[in-house]
Amino acid sequence: MSLADIQEASDKGVILLMGTPGAGKSTFCHQTVLRNIATDERLHVVRMKKEVLGMEGWEMGGGGGVRDVIFGANDGLVSILALVAGVYGATTESHPILIAGVVGAVAGAISMGSGAYLSSKSEKEVTEKESERKGLRKKMTPVEESKRLAELYQAKGFKKQEAEAISKRVASGLELMSELSIGEEFGLTSEESWPPIKAATLTGLSFAIVSLIPILPFAFMNVIPAVITAVLASIVTLFIVGASKATFTRKSWIRSGFEMMAIGILAAAAT
Repeated sequence: MSLADIQEASDKGVILLMGTPGAGKSTFCHQTVLRNIATDERLHVVRMKKEVLGMEGWEMGGGGGVRDVIFGANDGLVSILALVAGVYGATTESHPILIAGVVGAVAGAISMGSGAYLSSKSEKEVTEKESERKGLRKKMTPVEESKRLAELYQAKGFKKQEAEAISKRVASGLELMSELSIGEEFGLTSEESWPPIKAATLTGLSFAIVSLIPILPFAFMNVIPAVITAVLASIVTLFIVGASKATFTRKSWIRSGFEMMAIGILAAAAT
């Protein structure tokens, strides 16, 4: 049976069993079928997300930067609003509240950014480590891996041209199956990977920018009007951020908006 026949059979989902040097050819066929199953499964997942759930491309990978922006903005609003509300309970002047708010915003942005960096880096390391455990050889380049497999199949009786063609397909199939296995077990896929430095930057910046909303009124107003303005502006922003989060969570935007708004109000009132 020619290589073309083997490939055609495997593309149709047929698992071929051959004799000597059939062990090598049988392995090839099994791996090729696995590759096809993996590819079909991945396409099925993408199709389900897009057609049934109505998800866009940027949502299929877990949201990426959108998740970091929403997380940073939410924490920036809630924590700084709670901070200025707490300081207002101890003073009747705008200046101390403004200083406390700025210091809190800077410290919070740095803390959130570093936390996002460590979290994203740890997630990436876990995924890479699990990839190695599942069989992905990270220390070998694709060319080296393909060459290694080609030599293996030549030793099992294939011609050089056939062995090289087989090695490329098998290497691709093994990688796809490993990625799918990791995704099923840990909920982590390569599409979800987000560079730690970008996650840190987006989270920290969103925290810093949004935290200005409850702070700025104290730079231009007396304390009482500033407090009222800060609270109202923060409440509206909390609702907007919560409603925006619904785009990612696929929940009701009204419910999501009111939920985040209520949490922010309770946090500020508790201080």
